[in-house]
Amino acid sequence: MNSFPDDLIPLGKIIKPHGVKGELKVFLYNDRSSTLKEGLYIWFKLDEKFVKYSVINLRGVTKKSQILKIKEVDTFDRAMIISKKEFFVSRNDFEELDENSFYLNDLIGCDVFDEKNQSLGKILDVLNFPANDVLLISYEDKEIMVPFVEDFILLFDLDNRLVKLKNFKFFFEL
Repeated sequence: MNSFPDDLIPLGKIIKPHGVKGELKVFLYNDRSSTLKEGLYIWFKLDEKFVKYSVINLRGVTKKSQILKIKEVDTFDRAMIISKKEFFVSRNDFEELDENSFYLNDLIGCDVFDEKNQSLGKILDVLNFPANDVLLISYEDKEIMVPFVEDFILLFDLDNRLVKLKNFKFFFEL
């Protein structure tokens, strides 16, 4: 039986093997994340099953790129098996935050409303761009990208899983 956490969150992707001893160059989806560290278990989806690996070493190359060593991969050939694959971590492995803080991925699935409490859809994803993060929202039969900036965000209520937007009509006046 393939037992894995039901709260897996994508954290990054393997870019390619690095050297002959199984090290991996990885791209992190959020360069501000401190979740990836030694001792953490990461998960890969291989042959329709999730497989667990343990991080034994990590060193930075750039803000978004790191060199990762995992216990179960000790050759170039084994590194090739997970090359180009996305890796996941359990949401329980995220660090605790201050009371008024939250992780952006916690917004995924929240209902979205405008200032008049009219339903606009759900948040499908939070995308990271150099200028700012962007909420990807399902709206009717479209996907709308809303910058994660004060000009458009009115309220976050994570307890009730809802987000209120302001100036939403701006996206239809372009």
